[in-house]
Amino acid sequence: MMTEDISLDIGASSNILLSRLTAEDKQLIQPHLQRREIHSRDLLERKNRPIKAAYFIEKGLVAIMGNTLDGHTEELGLVGRSGMTGLSLLLGVDQSPHDALVLIPGSCLRIERATLWSLMELSPSLKEHLCRYLQAFIVLMAQTALVKSNANVKIRLARWILMAHDRIHSNELPITHELLSILLGVRRPGVTVALHELEAAGLIHSMRGWITITDREGLEELTGGYYGLAEAEYERLIGVSPYTMQQTSRVAAPSKSKRAETDVQSSKASGKISVPPYS
Repeated sequence: MMTEDISLDIGASSNILLSRLTAEDKQLIQPHLQRREIHSRDLLERKNRPIKAAYFIEKGLVAIMGNTLDGHTEELGLVGRSGMTGLSLLLGVDQSPHDALVLIPGSCLRIERATLWSLMELSPSLKEHLCRYLQAFIVLMAQTALVKSNANVKIRLARWILMAHDRIHSNELPITHELLSILLGVRRPGVTVALHELEAAGLIHSMRGWITITDREGLEELTGGYYGLAEAEYERLIGVSPYTMQQTSRVAAPSKSKRAETDVQSSKASGKISVPPYS
């Protein structure tokens, strides 16, 4: 259950998308934002139900989850401090077939659907800015589809860790093997093996329910080009790199990183699971 904090100063918000608004648009939208806490497994949007509000994430991590008719669910994209949920609203549509699931708790700024639509009518610059983010997210989803169809589990996991790191402003990721397997659409043993390989290479440290990033540059090198295109598109459209704003480019590794060879030709299709991470 989300809880509300009525205090708000948009100038102090860590949401990058809001920080890049013009001064006029900040002044326009601020009175209509409400700060909320979000908790693990909260659903900010439910598939095929009206989207009541959009959420600008300040802290935490949200997964946009795709669903099939037979009940399989898988992550389509991640939202953190660089973005917002409720993207269908930017197109004038009030529902989607996707869920917006909170993975890591934190806080957000909430705006009602009708209010957002009214403000976008009043301010073309606000609408253009938010639609630029929509374009960046479309590119992110397209890249995710490309990676899932071509890259092996280790590369996919490395890319996911990098994307999560971009969005939560922390080297500590509280995430379980089971949830990662659902997000990536692979079997849990495959995730466990991939985590062990990343740890053996000195790129991460993995504990039960936690991943600590120890060598971000090594993770980027491992992805072999599967990470970076969507991020460059975000920077082109929004005007800043989410990762650059973190200013935490690398953490000292416990041992010298071993650069694992990237071989996209050896990627193999993994089995699917259909157990959702939420009820």
